[in-house]
Amino acid sequence: MESRDGQRSKRGSSQQVLDQLTFFFHQSVGIHYCASRSSCRPRLPEQSIPMAGHLALTAVISIKPGKDKRFLELFQNCADYTTKNEPYVLTYELSMAGPELGGKLTDVVVREVYADQAGYEKHMASAPVKTMIQAMEKEDLVESAKIVWQQPPKIGFSARL
Repeated sequence: MESRDGQRSKRGSSQQVLDQLTFFFHQSVGIHYCASRSSCRPRLPEQSIPMAGHLALTAVISIKPGKDKRFLELFQNCADYTTKNEPYVLTYELSMAGPELGGKLTDVVVREVYADQAGYEKHMASAPVKTMIQAMEKEDLVESAKIVWQQPPKIGFSARL
């Protein structure tokens, strides 16, 4: 969104980030990118086979300065609810990025693994997730986000147990 003098408004930039996050939360299941929510339809990509039925994603989210406490509070509420009520969410974690590793203190890395698409959809329909999405919009919490749905691993291993 541009103002009369040609400058990009902060609200326009924030709205683009929110659109990306909202699209991710409500529509995207698969590895594909879209210009906007209205140009995409939820679907699994034809060339990708989920890991043994699992859906996995990693997101790097830059929280706006001064908004990190609120974002983390909302995410904690989601994590608490998920831990107690959503056995189909196999991994649900947030890590802070560190400046010594090229990040900012307001960058978070989110990793989520769902048992299947139905589990993902149930999680996204939960009250804490809906509350978080609404708060991100109303309170303008996020500066940018990069969300990647992952295909099954091709090289390496997940754990040595």
